[in-house]
Amino acid sequence: MAINNNHIRLKRQNRIKSNWKSPFTFALMFGLGFISLILIILILWGFFSSIKTIDDFIDNPVWLPTGMPWNWAWSNYVDVISQFHVPITTLSGSREVWFEEMILNSVLFAVIGSLIQTFSVCWVAYLTQRFKNKVSSIIYLVVIFVMIIPSFNSQASLLKISRALGVYDTMFSYYFMKISFTNYFYLVFFAAFRALPKDYDESALVDGAGDLVIFFKIILPLVSGVFLTIFLLSFMGSWNDYMTPIVFMPSKYTIAYGVFYLVNGNVQGLSRVPLKLAICYLFSLPILILFIFFRDRIMNSVNIGGIKE
Repeated sequence: MAINNNHIRLKRQNRIKSNWKSPFTFALMFGLGFISLILIILILWGFFSSIKTIDDFIDNPVWLPTGMPWNWAWSNYVDVISQFHVPITTLSGSREVWFEEMILNSVLFAVIGSLIQTFSVCWVAYLTQRFKNKVSSIIYLVVIFVMIIPSFNSQASLLKISRALGVYDTMFSYYFMKISFTNYFYLVFFAAFRALPKDYDESALVDGAGDLVIFFKIILPLVSGVFLTIFLLSFMGSWNDYMTPIVFMPSKYTIAYGVFYLVNGNVQGLSRVPLKLAICYLFSLPILILFIFFRDRIMNSVNIGGIKE
């Protein structure tokens, strides 16, 4: 058995080496490397431009900031935190939404909303995979059908529902929308539960455990890696979402909308390019931190056929 495994491993290594010699592979890798180099240069240019004074940016738009690193305009980041605000007009009047409030709204929007979405998808996938009946088969077919058929005017329908329920312009309207399972994440959880042997469920039932105990204490810990990966992907999408707050929560702007408003508008005191770049980098910092700490799980878990452990 060991000899066969070594033989297969050697054949795979030889095939990879031969593929590297093909002109198509070389051209593809060269193109990807060139694009990656451009992106890295742009990221570095944006960061170094964010710590320049406006005069230094005008006189020296390409190279490093003038002077020693401790003399660079690091205060730009302090300025944007203290001055960044977005005007808002509601039925109750006009006011300013400052940086701290936008951060709080973003945390409530992205963290809790992603938890609700991940758990709702996980729960429905567990019920439909573990309890086989006509209803679970219908739900599975509905998920496939909804994913295939493009949805039009879905936001308008959700907007009417949120107004009818009296949760419009509240976080609950967004949380209500996240209670959904008709997305790709459902199939990922469904495959994860199908890969688990039913011996766990049967052993727990023999010991007198109920369905909720089996799910929360046995099944959910076994798919915790999948749950975390789905949550992180959902969080990244929600953190960068600026359209949903505009439509459903016009009085609770998030940092994503603040950045959108700053780039496309003219916030007093923050119209300079270095300050705009500074707020963009502050906005992307949570996503960067999450990717640094969980990059192995995200990159190794997401596969073409779904998520693997």
